[in-house]
Amino acid sequence: MIDTIFVCGCPRSGNTLIGNLLGTLPKVIYTGELASAYFSIQVAHEAFSRIPTPFKDSYRASLIKHAMDFAERIRTSHGENNILCESTPWNVRILKKLRLVYPNALFVFMLRHYSGVIQSLRRSWSQNYPWTGPSDLERAYLWRDLNNHILDFSDDQSIYIGYDGFCASPVSALTSLREQLNKFGVQGDFDVEVLTHSYANTQSRTTIADTNSSGKMALNRISSFDKADWNIRTTSSLHDIVAKTHEGLSNRFRDIYTNPYDF
Repeated sequence: MIDTIFVCGCPRSGNTLIGNLLGTLPKVIYTGELASAYFSIQVAHEAFSRIPTPFKDSYRASLIKHAMDFAERIRTSHGENNILCESTPWNVRILKKLRLVYPNALFVFMLRHYSGVIQSLRRSWSQNYPWTGPSDLERAYLWRDLNNHILDFSDDQSIYIGYDGFCASPVSALTSLREQLNKFGVQGDFDVEVLTHSYANTQSRTTIADTNSSGKMALNRISSFDKADWNIRTTSSLHDIVAKTHEGLSNRFRDIYTNPYDF
């Protein structure tokens, strides 16, 4: 039985959006980007790799156990048979280790065309997020490297969501997601009100859901990238970085990983 859901993918691919959506299901507790697993497994490993002490491995093991216990306390504090959901994008770097530590986890992978990711990372850079990189080249490398982790991983307990397709056809995308979750025993109806928010930006932006003139919630087709802020020269300058990964995603996840509809 699924007890944990990891929503992950390159930053600005819809991780938080889908995490919040899953958090509206009756048994799902959404913790945001909890990052406890990533910190204990990866960050601590990097920080302690050169520390001259014979106790570093046992200390790291205790950190991993603490992270697992902490997550379990959150999960069980809200009742029986609950599912903890978190959306740390960097978890794609430790997928095989996560599977060993969390054998009952469900992975929900977010796939987004490099153009929209890079544009969103630009906006984040202007809002003082240093990890987004000062140039499109660095952002393209980030997109490539994190999506390559997804390509290198294969697991039966996984769901793949194309963010660009989700924006283009939200009704059918929600139906498909609900059907896939049901196969893993994760049931219930979504509260699409969470889709009225833009999670990656503080600026006012068009959202997938809003309230129409009749006061009812409506789902809208929206663009997943800004056509006016992209040109063939940009694509050409990034081609050598993204082309192989783009082709790999297109071939493996045909009809899931797609171009923005107005690309």
